[in-house]
Amino acid sequence: MSRDSGSVLSSFSLLSSLYLGLRQRRTLVGVGLVIALFGSLVLATFVPEFVLTDDEQRFELWVFNGFQGAVLFATLLAGPLAIVYALWNGGVVLSAVIPAVSVLTGHLVAGHGVVTIDLTLAFAAGGCAGVVATVRTWQFAERAVDNPRSLGLSRVLFAGIALSVAGFSLSALSLWQLVQTAGAHVTIGVWVTSGLLLATLCGYLVVCVLVVVPERIRALALW
Repeated sequence: MSRDSGSVLSSFSLLSSLYLGLRQRRTLVGVGLVIALFGSLVLATFVPEFVLTDDEQRFELWVFNGFQGAVLFATLLAGPLAIVYALWNGGVVLSAVIPAVSVLTGHLVAGHGVVTIDLTLAFAAGGCAGVVATVRTWQFAERAVDNPRSLGLSRVLFAGIALSVAGFSLSALSLWQLVQTAGAHVTIGVWVTSGLLLATLCGYLVVCVLVVVPERIRALALW
């Protein structure tokens, strides 16, 4: 077997990992989303700074220039996309990583946080997407006991919970620090982050129900 053939096979093997998603083609879409987010932000570094309006206070999001605006909107967009992907295809690692792409790219390009609330939002969205992906993977595990791919699912579920708890904890800590020091311009971000943290707690409740409630009742809940 040639080296190129081996690399292609290893790529397909990686895409079939349950850490990234439950269906290989859907996982490819998720990976493409990460690449698109990263690529769009890299391209945004070439956009010259421009003022969107003379009265910036009319914009609740306070977009100061092209790159800051791109990072902010990518961060706000990546959270819902990660949660939708988690519902659609599981992928405890990939779902948790998607919200961090814009923040990491911003740090890579600028050398520091580009938007005040970006890290807090990314952690919260990653934690929420992680627990949603965990529940979605649990559904897959309940239905695919005889599927060879179901082997090692306990490690995938543990990784999902661990990543979600880490994201939740870091976001809560960051949010607390932010509320102490930041001004009123981050009020919307604080509310969005609080909503994501509340949704994550609801996800933990669902996981607890799946663990505690008898299997027959779980089967009805998992349809």
